[in-house]
Amino acid sequence: MNLIFSDGVALAGLDAGGLLKGTGKPARHIKLRTPAGAEDPRLAQLVAAAAERRRTGLGSR
Repeated sequence: MNLIFSDGVALAGLDAGGLLKGTGKPARHIKLRTPAGAEDPRLAQLVAAAAERRRTGLGSR
C-alpha cells in the first residue's frame, strides 16, 4: 500500500529514516509492504507533522 503525502517535500527535513520516496515536485509517498510497517514510529511522526501543517494552514489545500 502507498501512503501519499500531498505536500511531502515539505516533510523531508523530518524524515531522518528515509521513509519518504518520490521525485515529484510536491508529493512524496511511503510504501507499506507489511501491516507491521504501519506501526513504525517514524511513520506516526510524519503523519502527525503533516496533520499539523494542514491544521495550521501550512500544507497544500
